[in-house]
Amino acid sequence: MHTLYALIVINLKLIKRFGFGVAGGGLDMVEADERNEREAHEADANESLNKNIEYIKREANETSEAIEKEVAKLRDPTVHAALMYATVREKENTNRILKTINAKLDVLEEKIRLLEKKTVKLGKGQPHAEVQMLADVDQKIIDFIKAKGPTAAETIQKEFGYKGRNAACARLSRLHQLGRLAKQRAGKTIYYIHAAQR
Repeated sequence: MHTLYALIVINLKLIKRFGFGVAGGGLDMVEADERNEREAHEADANESLNKNIEYIKREANETSEAIEKEVAKLRDPTVHAALMYATVREKENTNRILKTINAKLDVLEEKIRLLEKKTVKLGKGQPHAEVQMLADVDQKIIDFIKAKGPTAAETIQKEFGYKGRNAACARLSRLHQLGRLAKQRAGKTIYYIHAAQR
């Protein structure tokens, strides 16, 4: 009897404390444990979510404050003036560098031109690779001018049977570009001479 009485007392205490008793209350206890675990898990998840939201809000506020500070700087006319001044200085420096480069290129071009003149005068080299590949007509024109001296396009037209003066001029201009002939102007007429006779 004591056991039964003790069981009843324990059962009543359990009912008061947890809302279920020993007899027939095993399933209720498991369900309650599962519910408690689920609620605890949900509470942890909510707490973690709230922390993440707070962190994101704090980061967004800091970023927007930084952006607002930068925008405020851009509204300041002294910042605009400083940026414009820096741009002008950079442009001046770039122009100075380009001018120096152009001057050096001009010097190099002049040196190349002088070297080409020297090699043609000495006959030790050709200023262009195309000089070696002259057509027979071109070589005959060069020999004719070398023998006769300064010659105009009209003379070459008659001597070599060109139909028009333009064809003779084009042939002579090409030989001039190759460095085999030189030009001399006398009034409106252009005379061509052999490059070695200059």
